[in-house]
Amino acid sequence: MRTLLLPTDFSDNANNALNYAVEIALLTRSSLHLLHVYTPVVSPKNQIHALLTDEIHDAKQESLERLTVQSNTIKTMYPALQVVVKTEVGEPISEILSYATEIKPDLIMMGTLGASNITRMLFGSNTASVVEKSNFPVLCIPAGCPYRLPGRILFATTFSFDDIKG
Repeated sequence: MRTLLLPTDFSDNANNALNYAVEIALLTRSSLHLLHVYTPVVSPKNQIHALLTDEIHDAKQESLERLTVQSNTIKTMYPALQVVVKTEVGEPISEILSYATEIKPDLIMMGTLGASNITRMLFGSNTASVVEKSNFPVLCIPAGCPYRLPGRILFATTFSFDDIKG
């Protein structure tokens, strides 16, 4: 592995996945890309272009600052680890997949809460959508699961010959 991608929304769940990503990046000597996607809220108060532009600028700046804090913390603890930060504006799934296509990660790591209620089962989650649509492997980190080296990994397949390309 050379490149890992961790999309984050700065939630506790995403921070837990970050712990996994850092450990796996260290073990595999991979670079770690941290991505935050800001989705503007459209409401009567922010439909004015200038206000929306200011809101997007402020949100991007705030997310970049938060990513930089995370990156600096990681670099302080693990100076040899290369961390790249990126912030985008748009719909999370399409932006995650677009950035993945750009950097071609060996693994995308995302936190997941799981399908714990009927709404999530019907509409899915960002993680489930990325798993479904990604051309890259996705490792889903369950909420509240402390880091430990994986002992078993499930490989889901349709038994297509494309699944066994080396």
